[in-house]
Amino acid sequence: MCRASCDYQLEIVRCWAGTSRKFAPRVIKDLQRLAARRFWAAPNWSPDGKYLAYTDRPLDQQTETLFLLAVDNPEDKRPLTASAGQVGDYYARFSPDGQTLAFVRGISGGGGDLFLVRSAGGEPKRLTFDKARIHALDWTPDGAHIVICSDRLGGFCRLWKVPASGGQPELLLLGQQNAMDPSISRDWRRLAYLHEDRNINIWRYEVPRTTGQKMPRTRLIAAAGDNWIPQFSRDGKKIVFASTRSGSTEFWVCDSNGSNSRRLTFFNGPHVGSSSWSPDSQEIAFHAFPEGHAAVYVVGAQVGRLRRLTTSTSNETAPSWSRDGKWIYFVSDNTGALQVWKIPAEGGQAVQVTKKGGLAAPVESPDGKTIYYTTKR
Repeated sequence: MCRASCDYQLEIVRCWAGTSRKFAPRVIKDLQRLAARRFWAAPNWSPDGKYLAYTDRPLDQQTETLFLLAVDNPEDKRPLTASAGQVGDYYARFSPDGQTLAFVRGISGGGGDLFLVRSAGGEPKRLTFDKARIHALDWTPDGAHIVICSDRLGGFCRLWKVPASGGQPELLLLGQQNAMDPSISRDWRRLAYLHEDRNINIWRYEVPRTTGQKMPRTRLIAAAGDNWIPQFSRDGKKIVFASTRSGSTEFWVCDSNGSNSRRLTFFNGPHVGSSSWSPDSQEIAFHAFPEGHAAVYVVGAQVGRLRRLTTSTSNETAPSWSRDGKWIYFVSDNTGALQVWKIPAEGGQAVQVTKKGGLAAPVESPDGKTIYYTTKR
């Protein structure tokens, strides 16, 4: 097994206008645990240039937290938030007067909401209540609004203007769909943003018959938007996959040759996750985030009848069928730590399987006697 680790540091480089002089960077802070989400840690200067706001996750915490650092005194570091989110606090941005920071408090599944906190400290104020994805934000020069990039309508990202005093977000029509990373000019007369035009397709490769033989590839499932996480049914006749072709991330099913695609789910907004076929190829188990936390569902591959298996407020993900089709395994954090559980495929009381951690991908062996899963060492 190959394992990788990354260390991150905040560095400062002196910069002078009108000169080509080069200066060596000065390390001012080591970041402790941000290998998976380093872009969230991006520092933001206070308007007076005395402080940096950034995200870090101390070794004794489970979620990311916002910190304020005095640039000329790196030992002067204090937390601005004690995250109550399931993921953490990130994307911190100072208001024009430097008195307030806007940030995103994330939840599992990629969603989150916009919050404000005073730079002097205090209880954060929540501005949005959608549990939607927020990818970036910027303040208007007067400090009255924050412009965010969010999929709060489901599916595509759009630009929204949120009152800093609280209130209903306003859709900025000029952003339209797939608008990312807003940046507002200081005179508030112009707004720049990125327009994302992305298309992910599913391809099929033939298995080489001999060592070193090159086999052709075929584009199997193609449509506007993203198409990914395909799974062949056990009998090889169908493929289930996730797609944004309808405007929101949903599960679809098609024939093994990529034809006759049909939509299976209609969440119209909430993100959906990994899927698993039943042994008889008649049903599909998957997880989704309809209420801001993950739950396990089963949907019929033919008629699309949807039923929810788990009903707690914890996160249940990565479902997998037992070989006899009687149980569905999944990962849950309802004990405070991720463990593998199983629940009857027809519904009922869940049973805890592991006691010392189970991060993802529980899979039963062909003889049904062993469960394989990942965990921390």
